[in-house]
Amino acid sequence: MYAGRTIAQYHITAKLGAGGMGEVWLATDTRLRREVALKFLPEAVSRDPDRLARFEREARLLASLNHPKVGAIYGLELQDGTTPFLVLELIPGETLAELLNRGPLKIEIALRIAAQIAEALEAAHDKGIVHRDLKPANIKVTSEVSVKVLDFGLGKFGDDGAGRVDTSQSPTRTIEATRAGLIMGTAAYMSPEQARGKEADRRSDIWAFGCVLYEMLTARRAFAGETVSDILAGILRGEPEWKFIPADAPPLVRSLLRRCLQKDPVRRLQHIGDARIEIEEAQSEPAAPLAAPNLPKPWIAWALVAAMAAVAAMSWGRIWMREPPPASVQRFAITLPATDPLLSHPTNPDVTISPDGALLAYVGLHGGATRLLLRAMDQMEFKPLAGTEGADYPQFSPDSLWLAFHDGRQLKRVPVSGGAAVVISDTPALNGGLSWIEDGSILYVPGFQSGIWKVPASGGTPQPLLKPNTNGGESGYVWPQLLPNHAGLLFTIGPDSIASMDDAILAVRTEQKETRVVLKGGTYGRVLPTGHIVYGHGQSLLAAGFDSAPHRVAGNPVPVVEGVAMRRANGSVRYAVSNTGTLVYVPAAVARRFALDSVSRQGTVETLATFADSSEIDQLALSPDGNQLAFRVAKANDDVHIFDLKRKITSRFTFEAGDKINPAWAPDGTHLAYFDARGNGNLLVWRRIDPRGEPEAILPAGEACFPSSSSPDGKMLVCTKDDPKTGSDLWMVRLDGVHPAQIFLQTRFNEQSAVFSPDGRWLAYSSDESGTMQVYAVRYPDGGGRIQISTEGGSEPVWAADGRELFYRNGDRMLAVGIAGHPVLAVGKAQLLFTTIFLHSNSPSYAVTRDGQHFLMVRENETEPARQLNVVVNWFAELKRRVPVGRK
Repeated sequence: MYAGRTIAQYHITAKLGAGGMGEVWLATDTRLRREVALKFLPEAVSRDPDRLARFEREARLLASLNHPKVGAIYGLELQDGTTPFLVLELIPGETLAELLNRGPLKIEIALRIAAQIAEALEAAHDKGIVHRDLKPANIKVTSEVSVKVLDFGLGKFGDDGAGRVDTSQSPTRTIEATRAGLIMGTAAYMSPEQARGKEADRRSDIWAFGCVLYEMLTARRAFAGETVSDILAGILRGEPEWKFIPADAPPLVRSLLRRCLQKDPVRRLQHIGDARIEIEEAQSEPAAPLAAPNLPKPWIAWALVAAMAAVAAMSWGRIWMREPPPASVQRFAITLPATDPLLSHPTNPDVTISPDGALLAYVGLHGGATRLLLRAMDQMEFKPLAGTEGADYPQFSPDSLWLAFHDGRQLKRVPVSGGAAVVISDTPALNGGLSWIEDGSILYVPGFQSGIWKVPASGGTPQPLLKPNTNGGESGYVWPQLLPNHAGLLFTIGPDSIASMDDAILAVRTEQKETRVVLKGGTYGRVLPTGHIVYGHGQSLLAAGFDSAPHRVAGNPVPVVEGVAMRRANGSVRYAVSNTGTLVYVPAAVARRFALDSVSRQGTVETLATFADSSEIDQLALSPDGNQLAFRVAKANDDVHIFDLKRKITSRFTFEAGDKINPAWAPDGTHLAYFDARGNGNLLVWRRIDPRGEPEAILPAGEACFPSSSSPDGKMLVCTKDDPKTGSDLWMVRLDGVHPAQIFLQTRFNEQSAVFSPDGRWLAYSSDESGTMQVYAVRYPDGGGRIQISTEGGSEPVWAADGRELFYRNGDRMLAVGIAGHPVLAVGKAQLLFTTIFLHSNSPSYAVTRDGQHFLMVRENETEPARQLNVVVNWFAELKRRVPVGRK
């Protein structure tokens, strides 16, 4: 909003933060050539003349404070002559809140900080100024342990001389303020009189000072709760948990805390200067001696030496922090912004957490485009990362400073602090995982059968690392992870099919080039610092002990998290774990039912059939006469089913072991082609539509090509093949016998979803060559006369039966363009038919009736896309308790 602008003599460069009292921006004072902070006040303040006049008087009073422990005010200015903003001292360092996120402070550091806070409050109170929003977030601490207290009296009113202040404008104004967005952090430091809505004075600051001192010593809030109401109830009736005060805290400090946190302000400590004096005395107070046991003198000497050595070892390098109390497991849900939802049906993992547990990212829809959204765990808002359009497979770097992702054409990385995305390598396809490892390399899987590849994160030439043994029944390697200490490579093997990972196994490739099976029936495994292996099965996370030397599971796997979203088709599981023990996952839908709908050109919906107890229904193909709809149903095995549109009856078409996907009709409606994934190899087959029909191979065994359309003369079938260097390409297969497939269209981009025009002269397809998926058409069979059909994004083209229209999807929008001409194709203006939510997880996701008036589409019924992320903090503590592991 303000970045790059110059207001008065202040050139604004970056946003520093925001809160209930406005936004703070970094700026340069071009006259005095110093950096400052500009605080732009809320509109409610700037539009109220009375409040503005009183605010100006208050700002002048604060400017007169001029104390070294208080953040200075340089000026009160007007933007455009009307909107006020403050010019503040720019103070380096961390806030006390950021410091306490890492644990409680050592007592001597806590007292040093507390004395300076008391000094700042004392100077303010002497001038009749009451802070009334004292909290760790408003206290800056430099690396030299020098303190500055911020936001003194901003938008608040001073003492009236009788010890009272006007509470009407305070951000800590009891329950009434919560309706305007009171944050939990402010409520936790509110005095009982403020909680009751009574008048507040300098003794309210003393209460808040006690809360801050308690938190510095314990890293716990004196009054906490899940809701603001719970916090206020504790303030009014509860007591802090005094047992968490360190045993070695000076008695003067313990007494001071109790005097500061007296609920009755009459019995509370009356002057903050008294607190400063007591802290200074506590700092000079010698530590209480420890009683020594009755030991012989030589043993006493050795014991003292040992004790001193232990203390020195524990204190070395820990100037600030003391050992925190045992961490408790905390669960909460993060509701995602309605403007930036998760993808409804992602193919790949779409959530990740940084190794240090401080950052959370997910793949969402922002402004109509897929991109990465990032949030610090101690903040409230997700922010879109610029330059991540089309992002998928997000993965943090080991140092938590970068995010790697794939945008459909290239592997990239982007700094989490913001900035331009950097290209790592041209990688047209990525279909099985991405992992950033400690040596600065990235492991990724360009295609299910391509194996695991490796490329330097700084850029370079990708190199194949590990390929599946297709002759041994391994159809693909996915989801790689380098084990700790480079002890091996963990990955998932899909033994039968790329369409169902129910029988997948976890395996490790050792340094001796041996592949060892770790367990069967699991996918997306991760070995954790706790010595556990965690993996997905069904909609659960299971865990077991893991011995890294023999690479084996120790003990029986135990379900540890239920209801985790995953996708059977490729074994992806929507979860991530930080090295610090925070788990984040997308919750699975409680129940899944699918409806086959007929949607008119105007968007009117009629349900034709409902299906339950299946993972997905997709890959729709309408017979040439328009009476039968073939589609894939994902269950234990993926099979092709056929729905009779006249009789409204569904029948199963395939029964053999293995998964059958991507059905495509013959032009006369007598046969269906489909891809048959079997344990002994992959087959592209052709099968008659009658009970006696048997699958006939039309490609050599093991050659994976996924059919999408047959030519009107019945001679050729177009299919898609994946290549690790060029992505997905279009190939042609002859239907008069078993012949090798021939390349029709191969580029460094991804081409897919190809369909023949009714007259056989054109082939429409979608490609990401422009940076986003668009629909194109080329002549057949020479491949010339290429023309772009869509202009604002498009996929899954389908021809009208008369060839005069071409339909395509752009997200949830269904569009149509008029088509005419040969050999030059004339394309009309795209017309939006309707916008609604229907599944489009696997192409083709819809079919068009012969009259072009209705669209057959699949809708997930009785569930909604995930709108939240579930988080478990300190999950490792729970994991160790539920799944004990022995000593290695």
